[in-house]
Amino acid sequence: MIILARVFEGPNNGLAYALAPIEDRYKVATTKNPYEDAAALVSKGERVVVLYSLSTPTFVEVWQEIAVVARRFPVVAGGPHAMGDPLTLLRLGVKYVVVGDGEAALPAILDREERHSDETPPNVLTVEDGVLRAGRRVFVELTHRTYSKALGVYPPIEIARSCGYRCAFCQTWMHGPVRYRPLENVAQMVKTYVGVGRREIRFIAPVGFLYQSSDGKTPNVEALVALLKAVREAGGLPYLGTFPSETRPETVTRDVLSALRS
Repeated sequence: MIILARVFEGPNNGLAYALAPIEDRYKVATTKNPYEDAAALVSKGERVVVLYSLSTPTFVEVWQEIAVVARRFPVVAGGPHAMGDPLTLLRLGVKYVVVGDGEAALPAILDREERHSDETPPNVLTVEDGVLRAGRRVFVELTHRTYSKALGVYPPIEIARSCGYRCAFCQTWMHGPVRYRPLENVAQMVKTYVGVGRREIRFIAPVGFLYQSSDGKTPNVEALVALLKAVREAGGLPYLGTFPSETRPETVTRDVLSALRS
């Protein structure tokens, strides 16, 4: 089976996160013309799944393309737009809409496509025989790598998922319980990034200064010091508290600022 990853102009960070858990098991090919490329592969006897990672601006640009591709080939759609508006994607014909942790969803989707299983994959919405079906919710530990060798894309390292705040304008808190990437896993990832020439290490976190917070709202200064130290010891230059690890004003304390300067 070949995974056709729909790439766009820009960093394609969402695709990198999606592909990381499965690209060692499946062949991945990038495409900007998914219908033509999928048709060519199928004509050679290959089985394909077309993968989209969608922000809302991207969805607005390509929704008609998605509808055309989904009429003939199995399409998997994830990303922030998929989580916020899954029903529209299902109406366009998307076979699997990922609405939770993709590290659990995508391997199960591909396994289902290979085995023709009837079980709905976890963290997925799908429509079968006109009936909306939802897979069980599964929350993964943040130990999967954050980069894609197939794409050559090395996004900011996600150090926290979900959020203890429930701000009305944001859907980050919908990702389940707050989880943090273990420090040793961050250090291992940084060594890989530095090894491919990416010394500037940025992070993804809903609130950058709450890494390893015990209550999700109070900074863990010792953990911040350890994080920055581990990055520097691995050869990286850490950028914490800047996009995409912005922080909340109440977490900018004297102790936190001292930790950043240490």
